[in-house]
Amino acid sequence: MPSSINAIQPTYSIINNRFNLSISILLMIAFFLSKNAAYSQTGTSENYRTIAILDVTEKNGESTKNVYSLEHICKTIGIPYFITKDVSVAVSYPILIVCSDIVERTFQSAETALLIKYVDNGGVLIAPYVSNKNVLTLFGISSCTTTQKHHTLTWTDFTETALRWIDDPLERTMSLGRSSYASVMNSCSYKLTTAIPLAIFQEDATVGIARNSYGKGFAYSLGFSFQALIFMPQTNNDGDAQRTYSSGFEPTSDVVLLFIKGIYAKYIKYATWKHTAPYNNVPIFVLTHDVDCKEAMELINTFADWEKICNIHATYFITTHYISDTQDHDYYTPYIMKVDSVDKKGFEIGSHSVGHFPDFQKLPLGQSGNTKSNYSPKYQSSATIGGTIFGECEVSKYLLENDAHLKVSTFRPGYLLYPNEVGIALDSLGYKQSSINSANDVLTNFPYYLSKVRAKSSDISKVLEVPISWFTDPTPIEKIDSLINSLKDISKRVYANYAPFVVLIHPTNFYKFKVQIELIRSLSPNIEYMSVDELGQYWRNREAFKYSQSIKNDSMVITIPDSTYPFDDRLSIVVNNGRDLKSLLVQKQDGKSIKALKSNFESNDLIVYFSEKEIFTGIQNNKLPEIQLSMSAYPNPFTSQTTIGFVLPEESPVKLDIYDMSGRLVSTLLDQRMTPGLHQVVYVPNNARTGLYLCRLTTNKGFIVKKIMLIN
Repeated sequence: MPSSINAIQPTYSIINNRFNLSISILLMIAFFLSKNAAYSQTGTSENYRTIAILDVTEKNGESTKNVYSLEHICKTIGIPYFITKDVSVAVSYPILIVCSDIVERTFQSAETALLIKYVDNGGVLIAPYVSNKNVLTLFGISSCTTTQKHHTLTWTDFTETALRWIDDPLERTMSLGRSSYASVMNSCSYKLTTAIPLAIFQEDATVGIARNSYGKGFAYSLGFSFQALIFMPQTNNDGDAQRTYSSGFEPTSDVVLLFIKGIYAKYIKYATWKHTAPYNNVPIFVLTHDVDCKEAMELINTFADWEKICNIHATYFITTHYISDTQDHDYYTPYIMKVDSVDKKGFEIGSHSVGHFPDFQKLPLGQSGNTKSNYSPKYQSSATIGGTIFGECEVSKYLLENDAHLKVSTFRPGYLLYPNEVGIALDSLGYKQSSINSANDVLTNFPYYLSKVRAKSSDISKVLEVPISWFTDPTPIEKIDSLINSLKDISKRVYANYAPFVVLIHPTNFYKFKVQIELIRSLSPNIEYMSVDELGQYWRNREAFKYSQSIKNDSMVITIPDSTYPFDDRLSIVVNNGRDLKSLLVQKQDGKSIKALKSNFESNDLIVYFSEKEIFTGIQNNKLPEIQLSMSAYPNPFTSQTTIGFVLPEESPVKLDIYDMSGRLVSTLLDQRMTPGLHQVVYVPNNARTGLYLCRLTTNKGFIVKKIMLIN
């Protein structure tokens, strides 16, 4: 290879063609002054294992959302990063990512020289939209052309080891916008000189991502902005890039995360990162239910009882529909005790708004201070009258916390509708999590922080959004096998990226109950079941977890500072090529060792974790509890009538009788053979007196007796 000075001669020629002699002299001075500041692979400080994010937003006069997007990438994949606006500081780190475009005004001549020397000495430089003529040679390109006509970007060179995690067919082609749209997000294609293409735009086979070897280092040019593929999908400004909405796998944003993680692992010896899955790589499964109708209210304990037996944590989103309008009657007030019962079983209760209005996304923001007594929205004909975003979020939270005496920290709107300003209300009202979006729609299965307003310039809230990986109303019973196979396929793809798998099942009938059972049966017994709130707590604990590392003679020491204690012992650290280490020690700040477990991970890595996951014996080897014979009556007590519901685990003769407390038969409601599943019978007493009665259900599995009370 040529010497450092010879390596930058082509760039000097370009500069001399554009600038006068005084600029060239400044370049040379900057080059020699920066000799000790430029990156060297012999560095031993913590900087050597940290990514530098170079913030050029002020220089380019643009939004900070590119910086936010890069921060989100680094936080999500768990790698150390440092943000600076100073080029001379950034070049002391082994990998340097420029947050946005390198145009003519982005860098002064001396800064350009620093970057050139940085790569020449072994640094790795990554940048989007490279058009500054002074750095084209550094990136091995001759020109950059921008357009809004590219809809897909396909990876082509899998000899690049940085692509080790981009191994799914849907990851190898990234969606940049709906194919039927004439214009989508901005992108740029490159004409190459010495660079190697890594990905091309399918529409015209032009290069969208390239890698150039320069001196001892490498420069990567990207044909998209970080904002476009990270922040914009989170705010629905991505040109409808999702290829499927609710029951598929759409990883476009996550591919960017995997790519940056791959570069970090490739160039940092024994790179480490905070793993996204707990313990020894245990998958996270989040089961959620939307309870937004009378049928769901009546069945929630059937679902909850079975889940409790299986030791499954779940979140029940409750619609507090205390109103009566043209859409529905009050299906909240009669069932408050059922909601309280689900809470007492240990499940999370979240808010699912008040009205479950089909036009929720059109409601005005309103303001806080809403109560049941002063908030009376109604859906009439085709529009909601008197409803506000604040009212829906505030009153539902208040009712659940006061009626059922629980703490509500999670929100999901009816119909999964997303008003543009819902982030303002949730942030103001103290919600910690939301679960509004389809993971496909936002192009990611990982949590992120909700924007306060669904707009390109919005501030970010403190509310953690947990995208839904799969939800659908199950298909007819004869298609249950194909439905479960689809679920298994999606979960496998999500778990391959170590992301949480979040499922929504409406608890409205026995068939959906069976779908849930078959889904749980298909999963590995070694699953970490979390509610939405538990996932939010885990994710925040992971963000707060700090550690440092040092390496000498292929021996690594991981130090956890005192400020991190106590930390979540479900957290884990992956060490790239860790099996090649001679030794690995985990210690406290004072040098005292910490008990840590180590296991082989992936091809040649190690995973360091701090506690073992207990596998619940009830679901080992897919031995799930059977569906139990059960019966309920609601309302109870009742005045004019009550609905008696029961679940049959198998086909059976059924007899349903009502007795008074003296044992006298009052009425026989059923006496016939019935199919397995959920059944309901309305009991209307004729001239019965006020008092207690016994409802007896008899099947070939035995009998159940339940007390019901008639009040006049």
